[in-house]
Amino acid sequence: MPAVKEREKLGSTALDRGMAIPHPLELSSNRTVVSVCLLENPIPWDANHEVHVVFLLSICKEDYEQAMGIYDLFVELIRQEETLERLKHCHSFDAFMLIARQVLAVKSNDYH
Repeated sequence: MPAVKEREKLGSTALDRGMAIPHPLELSSNRTVVSVCLLENPIPWDANHEVHVVFLLSICKEDYEQAMGIYDLFVELIRQEETLERLKHCHSFDAFMLIARQVLAVKSNDYH
């Protein structure tokens, strides 16, 4: 966690529309993990943002290229305000995964 805090000191990882993507500055993990926190009520993240959705990233060097697909999900969530709103009302991990799969399926179809 100290590496995540150090990264946050360099600049906020909060994005518009209530989402934050904290992560360490370096790819120092033994394995890739994405932790998801869907908050019932927003929390202050920095001076300019409150967040409802937090994705804590920990990516290992070996998975870096494959993990870039995670960023596709984040970009789509920011782009699709209604989808991000749906995330704010998720009450289970299964509900979150359903939304994530739908977003990535649409993104995949955009490439074809």
